[in-house]
Amino acid sequence: MRRMLINAVHPEECRVAICEDDQLLELEIERADQVQLKGNIYKSAITRIEPSLQAAFLDIGSSRNGFLQINDIHSAYFRNWPPEGSNGHPHRPSIQDVLNAEQELVVQVVKDERDLKGATLTTNLSIPGRFLVLMIGNQRGGVSRKIVDEGQRHRLKQAVQKLVIPAGLGVIVRTAGINRSSVELQRDLDSLLDVWYKILVESQQPGAPTLLYKESDLAIRMVRDYLTSDIDEILIDDSAVYQRVNEFVEKVLPTFASRVI
Repeated sequence: MRRMLINAVHPEECRVAICEDDQLLELEIERADQVQLKGNIYKSAITRIEPSLQAAFLDIGSSRNGFLQINDIHSAYFRNWPPEGSNGHPHRPSIQDVLNAEQELVVQVVKDERDLKGATLTTNLSIPGRFLVLMIGNQRGGVSRKIVDEGQRHRLKQAVQKLVIPAGLGVIVRTAGINRSSVELQRDLDSLLDVWYKILVESQQPGAPTLLYKESDLAIRMVRDYLTSDIDEILIDDSAVYQRVNEFVEKVLPTFASRVI
């Protein structure tokens, strides 16, 4: 029997294990005193541009400014680019020529703060769902590299072609999307689009830094990322966490709700 064990009864730490009989397959731990920013999306203002690093530092409301390299900045944020009269822009511009201090950007944390370093940021946003990841901007979509079976990859690529995806967006099919119909994938996509449109509306409001999207806590992330038909039970030792997980499962995969205990 394969189980997901969520140990959340002690407020200082949440631990989630996936076990098959007596064998431990996965273990994730999240401590309450270690603030997790990874996955969060912020409207943020540039506090300093550093030409020597070709990077900018942005205020995300944390104790340390976030770090954003020019290769992680979408060209839609570049000012006066391409230069007037130029035929295209074959090379990447210098950061000091296309960004200004106090300019506001929508960024996502890709690496948490550690030691004396601030969080690493990107403007290439992604929002994970149950079966799909919504990619914002000109990022390429496709099928997760974790899905290695060529037959599955081909079938899923065909299913993606049937999805109604707005221009400028893309999707990646997650491993949980295996054996899901186009209807199920579209339902997941529509839910992710609702999240993205709310982020867009919030980002138009004045003021920065502003938290536009907060990544889920460990229990929800593990259920979202690992709950498949081979998980027989999800055992939880805290009533509040049980309530949140149960509501999440009933919303995204109601046929599995009876497995949450």
